[in-house]
Amino acid sequence: MSIIRRSRRRFKWPKIEVYGFRSRGDIKFLSVQELERLTVAVSTNPKWSANGRPEWLQEQRTHINTLMLTVFGTEGRGVYRCLVMAVLDDKSKCSFTLDVSVDDFDRLPDVPLEDILSLAHKYLIGFPPLELDPAQKESWHRLKESAGG
Repeated sequence: MSIIRRSRRRFKWPKIEVYGFRSRGDIKFLSVQELERLTVAVSTNPKWSANGRPEWLQEQRTHINTLMLTVFGTEGRGVYRCLVMAVLDDKSKCSFTLDVSVDDFDRLPDVPLEDILSLAHKYLIGFPPLELDPAQKESWHRLKESAGG
């Protein structure tokens, strides 16, 4: 029974300082259709300048696998400057900025915690490894030679 109660609770996103002072930490899922709608909304408001990548979206819409959105600042009263992250079918990734109203942002579904953990692991795996120290290289070469390699 506690599992059911726990699953109904909404995740409390932390405030983060990566993008600016106490930015929202929410990460939201977007559909292609929702991104198109938000891109049109930006184009109709002359005060909003981060209008996504409308041409790219039209070219790539059928190749988009995953879209996520997070806040990295404010662009005025009631408007967030967001970063859209896209993963294409070929596993390539890109990002771009988009201004989104606070109301629109709040209506988008949160990325589930399991997907956040997967995203974190993909990020951590992407760190380049350091080269071995000279003594470690020497030891590795000796070990390799003694094993017949």
